[in-house]
Amino acid sequence: MVFHADSTEVTGISLQNISTYLTHLTHLEYCNFTLSNESLILASQSCVKLQHLLLSDEYNNITDYGMTCFQNNFPLLQSLTLSYFEQITDLTINYLSSSLFALHLKKLCLRRIIKITNISLLKIARSFPNLEYLSLQECNRLSIKGIQKMLKLINNHLKTFGISKRLCKGISENNINKFKIMYPNIDIRLSIA
Repeated sequence: MVFHADSTEVTGISLQNISTYLTHLTHLEYCNFTLSNESLILASQSCVKLQHLLLSDEYNNITDYGMTCFQNNFPLLQSLTLSYFEQITDLTINYLSSSLFALHLKKLCLRRIIKITNISLLKIARSFPNLEYLSLQECNRLSIKGIQKMLKLINNHLKTFGISKRLCKGISENNINKFKIMYPNIDIRLSIA
């Protein structure tokens, strides 16, 4: 079962309500919403069959506390996209890395998660052995050295890596071209946005 919601359809409170009825939900895309830590935690407890989750909103109030829901829920999750969660930190990546789905996660997209650092890159490389696709867009505390260390650790199973020049320290076409030579098994993509 697939559910896609934007701000015209549902609020954080109604996410709590519908999640109790959607225990067979496998795909959830929840965009442009007002979501609280509490509603995210409550909703996560009902979505036991969730395989693909996309959460995105430029005006959310989710913190690391709300992201604790990832530790003990979503055992079947294979794809996770988090966009515009500007209050979450390396602690959230730590929750993800110790989650029930860490061994199954194949796709991770982080966009404008501006407080994560190179510590998170190493955690991602060491904690998700089946990760095939990783996208880091507008994560401004990441450095070229941190990315290089991560790629070296994750080279044996990562197939696609996307990064943006915007707001990422030291990212240039020259660096990306060097990475493409160093890691020819990874499709490395640079976006300008």
